[in-house]
Amino acid sequence: MFSLHVDTEREWRGGERQVFQLVTGLRAAGYRAVLVARPDGALARRMREGHDLVPLGPRSDVDVAAAWRVSRILKQSPPHNI
Repeated sequence: MFSLHVDTEREWRGGERQVFQLVTGLRAAGYRAVLVARPDGALARRMREGHDLVPLGPRSDVDVAAAWRVSRILKQSPPHNI
């Protein structure tokens, strides 16, 4: 199974904790879980030891370049439907 998770927050809050637990749990179970997160964000700092971390910091709510990068990831490895 492959899953992609995107988080654009800089701070560490409940959503980031939930993503951290989900991604680390999936990886521990042997699944591939890719995380796209801000390079300057708390979640990316905590996930640095893991593989499949894509540092990406959108410049605005509508960042076409960031959306294009995420679309490239999805084309290379489409997530599995459950």
